Amino acid sequence: FWLIDQANATNYSDAQLQQIADAFESGVAPVLESNFGPIPDTDSDGRIAWVATSKVNDQGWLSYASLNDYRPVAECAASNEGDWGYLATPSPTTGFTAAALVAAMPHSLSHDFTHVIQNRAVIAGGSRADPWIEEGQATLGEELYAHAKTSHEPRQNYASDVIFSDVGGVQPYSMVAGLAFYFGFASSTESKVAGAPEQCSWLGVSPSGTAPGPCAQAAGFSVSWAFLRWLTDQYGAALGGDDVLQKALIDTSGSGFDRVESLIGVPIETLLARFSASLYVDDRYDVTDPTLSFPSWNLYDLDQNVYPQGQLTPASLSFTAGSKSTSVRAGSTAYFVLSQGGRPATAVEFTGPSGTPLDPNVQVWIVRLQ
Repeated sequence: FWLIDQANATNYSDAQLQQIADAFESGVAPVLESNFGPIPDTDSDGRIAWVATSKVNDQGWLSYASLNDYRPVAECAASNEGDWGYLATPSPTTGFTAAALVAAMPHSLSHDFTHVIQNRAVIAGGSRADPWIEEGQATLGEELYAHAKTSHEPRQNYASDVIFSDVGGVQPYSMVAGLAFYFGFASSTESKVAGAPEQCSWLGVSPSGTAPGPCAQAAGFSVSWAFLRWLTDQYGAALGGDDVLQKALIDTSGSGFDRVESLIGVPIETLLARFSASLYVDDRYDVTDPTLSFPSWNLYDLDQNVYPQGQLTPASLSFTAGSKSTSVRAGSTAYFVLSQGGRPATAVEFTGPSGTPLDPNVQVWIVRLQ
C-alpha cells in the first residue's frame, strides 16, 4: 500500500509515487526477500504499507521503519499493529525535490525494507541481532539492490570505477567508499582524523548512524557492512549459499559475535583477525591465505583513489630498539608495518600500559608480507 500523509505541505504526484512503487515492487522487494527471507506479515494481508510523510523529513532521513508498529496498541499507543514503513516527501524547506527523491528512494528503501524483514525474528518470538548486524545487513541490502540494478554481482573484485559510479544521480555503492571514513577521511579540506581507525568502533553503531569514536557516522555503517560482506564472500558458499547465511543471521539467536560464531563454526577472534587484515592486505600484497582477501571489492584500488586522508596508513616501525603506545576501541584495529633491511635477531613484545600484561580482550595478529 502506498499512502500519503494529508498533513504534508507538498506531496508526490500520482505518477511520481507510482515510479517509486514500481521500483520497489519489481526491484527492491524481490531482491531482498530472496536474500533475507519474507516479511513478517503481522496483520495477515500479504502487504507492507509505506507512508510518505514530512515527519521523516523532520529527522533528515529518506526512509524509516520501526519495530514499534509490530507491538500491540496496549504496549505502544502509536502502533499500527502491522507491517509499515515511512518515506520522505518532497519539501521546499528541506531541499528534498520530487525528482531527487524518486531517484534515491529505491536505494533508501532497500535499506529500510531489510529492517522490515529483520523484524520477522522478533514477531516469531525470537531475539533481535545486535545493532551492528542489523545495520550492516541493511547496508548489505543496499549493495544487493545496487548489484541488481547495475548488473553486477558479488566476488568480482570491482575497483574504483564501479565504487564511485553514478547511476541516475545516485552513487549506489557509497557503503564501499564509506570505508575511507573509518580510515580517517573527514573531508577533502580537513586533515586525517586522529585515532582512525583504532579509535573508531563499529560495534556501537546505532540506527541513527552514530558510533563511538572520532570518525564520521558513515564509518559505523560501512565497516559493519564490510564485515558481513567479507564474511559472506568467504563462508556463504560453504553454508549452502549467501542467502542461507543472511537468513540465518536474522533467525538465529544469540548476541552479535555469538550468533556469527555459531553459524560459521570459526572462533570470532579468528574471523575478526582475518577480516581486519584483509582491509589492508587485500590486493596490496600477494599473500597465500585467501581469507585475507576481500573478494567483492578491490580495497587497495579504493585506497589509492580517495584523498590521502582516507587511506589506511599503518604506523611504521623498524627493528631498532624502541616502543609505541596506542589505544584500541572495541572491535577496531591499530595497524603497524614492521620492516627493516638486514635486521638483527629481534624480539617484539606486546604489553598493557607500563609493561602490565596485555588486556585479555585485546588480541594481536601478524601477517608476514614477504
